[in-house]
Amino acid sequence: LVLKKDFLKVGGFDSHFWPGEDTKLCHDLVYELGKKIIYDPTVIVYHHRRPVFKAHLEQISRYAIHRGHFARVLPKTSLRLGYFAPTLFMLGFIGGIIGSLIFRPLLPFYLLVLAIYFLLLFLTSLRIAFSERNWKLGILVALSIFVTHLTYGFLFIKGYFSKTLQR
Repeated sequence: LVLKKDFLKVGGFDSHFWPGEDTKLCHDLVYELGKKIIYDPTVIVYHHRRPVFKAHLEQISRYAIHRGHFARVLPKTSLRLGYFAPTLFMLGFIGGIIGSLIFRPLLPFYLLVLAIYFLLLFLTSLRIAFSERNWKLGILVALSIFVTHLTYGFLFIKGYFSKTLQR
């Protein structure tokens, strides 16, 4: 929620940055107008998620590219370790395979890290399967999370190094 006068003062939503126009708006309100953002845990926001896999990955791709770009051009709001986590995972996943083939002593450490990741994924899928009473959904959730992490991780890099964003 934002006052109309402040919204207009910063030029409103910059739809060139969709998705991410809200990040740009908040950046402009805080760093151009000196306004504060107040967190209210009682406000409920509903996000429309796309069906898995194709539509979901297209949506995640847009978010990843924009978040990566913002990490470079709006570092005050978007240069945070959490936004880099899927990229670090993706680089570690691929780099670990290559590194383990080249330097064999790395293999046990790599497998341990992978085992922890997949254990957490498995526990998440079990929680979903039991809470929804649907084991197929649990499997789909685990696969979806894994593919989402890799997709987001790769496209975050693309966004980070993009000079401009295409609409």
